[in-house]
Amino acid sequence: MREIKKGDSKYNSDMYKSIVEGADIGTWIWNFESNEIIYNEKWAAILGYTLDELSPLNINTWKKIAHPDDVDLVVEKLNDYLNGNSDTYECEFRMKHKDGHWLWISDRGKIIQNEQKEAINQMAGMHIDITENKILEESIKKQSAFQNLLLKIASTYINIHLDEVDEIIQQSLGEMAEFVGADRAYIFNYDFQNLTSSNLYEWCADNISSEIDNLQQISMDNIPFWVNKHLRGQPLHIPDVQKLPDDGPNGIRSILEPQHIKSLITIPMISGDDLLGFVGFDFVQNTYTIPEREITLLTLFANMLVNIQERNNKELKLNSFLSITQNQNEKLKHFAHILSHNIRSHSSNISMILALIADEYPELNEFQLIRLLNTASEKLSETIRHLNKVILINTSSPEKLTSINLYDIVEHTKRTLSYMAKNEGVIIENRISEGTMVKGVESYLDSIVMNLITNGIKYSADDRDSSVNLYTKKNGEFIILCVEDNGLGIDLKNNKDKIFGMYKTFHEHPDSRGIGLFITKNQVEAMGGKIEVESEVGTGSTFKIYLPYEEYK
Repeated sequence: MREIKKGDSKYNSDMYKSIVEGADIGTWIWNFESNEIIYNEKWAAILGYTLDELSPLNINTWKKIAHPDDVDLVVEKLNDYLNGNSDTYECEFRMKHKDGHWLWISDRGKIIQNEQKEAINQMAGMHIDITENKILEESIKKQSAFQNLLLKIASTYINIHLDEVDEIIQQSLGEMAEFVGADRAYIFNYDFQNLTSSNLYEWCADNISSEIDNLQQISMDNIPFWVNKHLRGQPLHIPDVQKLPDDGPNGIRSILEPQHIKSLITIPMISGDDLLGFVGFDFVQNTYTIPEREITLLTLFANMLVNIQERNNKELKLNSFLSITQNQNEKLKHFAHILSHNIRSHSSNISMILALIADEYPELNEFQLIRLLNTASEKLSETIRHLNKVILINTSSPEKLTSINLYDIVEHTKRTLSYMAKNEGVIIENRISEGTMVKGVESYLDSIVMNLITNGIKYSADDRDSSVNLYTKKNGEFIILCVEDNGLGIDLKNNKDKIFGMYKTFHEHPDSRGIGLFITKNQVEAMGGKIEVESEVGTGSTFKIYLPYEEYK
């Protein structure tokens, strides 16, 4: 302990007695020699006593009414100060009020010095009741922890799978109940058609009985006050069930008492103007008055439950719709195959009959009607081949996308079309980096690149040096393959909605069929991509094919 000068008691007695008597806070002076402590009346009044009730007053007085768990802390803090390890003595601890509840006390003190700034044999301090501050502090901490719990639950709800909904709701009920100190938590629905309410989910603490089986199809006529509260969008909070009026054998009290409920709160679950049900919390072991801040957060939890249930219902409807759609798609696939097969068979028969007629009666080939019939038969066969390609793309099982070197695909096509390009005076430039990889179906990608480059060659302009340039850009989860030419261009103002249509042509050319872009679009979409076009008449066209460079999901 630091060196303390004895004496100057007259100075201490006269000066500090007036301070003790005049202060409106609890004060104390401790004499190290006599171990006597002087308390003022306020010190005792804070704890609900008079000084006479606490006599004799000494160093052990405070220990008798301090919380047993806090005594060692006070002694430790005091010794730290007396041994010179801290500049002042400060400690927060609990003391028992005369009526039995605990108060939080802030205790501060310093050794008294004389006029020469020398320490004498006494120490003075003060007691301040900080219970309200502690309650507020704990409330803020609890509210913050409550908010963090709700954020955690909300995050879980966002990422939830349909088959996990029941399990996650059950888990979150338990987490919320444990946090607020409830012994039972539950969710009820309201069936306004049959005027009943039923328990859908329930969580119970250890040694708390389950009531879910006993709470099915409860008549709303038995709980009109309860239902009306919820219809007004208000929570029902009962701090003490024993204080409820006796409302008969079917009333609220008669429903709650057999469940040994002492306190409860129920929060309505509302979607728009519809009351769906409520979430509730029972306190079985103790009564509990829930603070307004907690009621606000519990209401937020009820809204989260509404959201997850609405999402669950929407997903169930969507799955049902998808099932119906898939069934319809299967029927359409069968219809397409049957139609294609039957038309192809009839077309083949027509072609075969015409061939037999030509062999048997060659002179008929001179007749214009026979020549027109042959031409119509050839066009029909060609149309059926085109339809079969589209049907194959759209009705076959989707192929797994694989990694494809886009540069190699373009180089291969460039070599294949080199003779055609040379004859038309068109330069094909592959500006794609050699290591560019995309996800796709190789046969589709070959066809797409072949068709777009071929179009760039076929519809090149005669009045300038022609070229077809291929390069890539990145955009989100896609690599964009750009096929740019400086050819004739397309009037998008009049043909924007037709450009990828079947049998749509925009220039006079002997090889124009109007099927290439239609098939290209179907192939791109079958790989999880999309195709766009920019074009201006007399300037050229740029086709943009969006291809996934990560596995398409």
